[in-house]
Amino acid sequence: MQSEVVPLLVGLDGGQRWSSMRRMWGASSTRLGLGPLTRVIVQFVRQAGLNSAAAMARQTGAALLLAAIAVGAQGCGGTLGQTWTVDNYAASDQAQTKRLAVAVTVSTHGVTAGATQAVQQLWANVARRYANQHRDFLVRGAVVAASTQTALAMACGLGTADRPIQGAIVVVGAQTAVGDGAQVAVQAQLVRCADAKVIWKASGENRFASDDPTVAELTQFYMRELGAGVQPWVAPVFHLLRTVLETMPAPVLSDAETMEKIDLGE
Repeated sequence: MQSEVVPLLVGLDGGQRWSSMRRMWGASSTRLGLGPLTRVIVQFVRQAGLNSAAAMARQTGAALLLAAIAVGAQGCGGTLGQTWTVDNYAASDQAQTKRLAVAVTVSTHGVTAGATQAVQQLWANVARRYANQHRDFLVRGAVVAASTQTALAMACGLGTADRPIQGAIVVVGAQTAVGDGAQVAVQAQLVRCADAKVIWKASGENRFASDDPTVAELTQFYMRELGAGVQPWVAPVFHLLRTVLETMPAPVLSDAETMEKIDLGE
């Protein structure tokens, strides 16, 4: 696969596209069973006006907790650089490039000895979960590799015959420990797997404190999942990726894909 992934330019223009769906939250902490309830759930989505599959998915299981934490942290964000979406997105990819995987390459500086792999995985897990919870994509996995091309090839190969991966969220991150926090930067792209064409791209950079009460629970969650070594990096990585991933375009899911998204449980 010949890639056309290109470097992103970090600009000074700000601005974020916030979706009104961020305000839609369910109160249930119980994961919905899908068997005989599938048609009922789809009907509920329609009747309630929850046209976003992500909004429905956020009402299930542990996703509710993580997504609620994310909303509480919306006051903090990275400095957004330039963003771009292909001009003919509605015709070329809105209904065609929806099932994704995350491809991560991270340059780490100041990471505690032995925690490098966990911190790299942190970037992958945060990106995957945020895109699943807050965007209408079906993000089915994430990989970390030393090079962008390797990560992209691995991500595009994660699918199955009946559920192929159609695109990859390519995340190229960099981080440096600074004082009581970290300077983090990211260049992100949505790349079509079939021909390696770039569909969307954005960049961001900022400095964040590591001890952030707005994401204290989220920090504890990732420490349990990946180890104590990720603690200084959770808040900086989360805030930056949130800012950048919010600018991704909005795909259109079928009813079957809506059910697939709910099945992801994130």
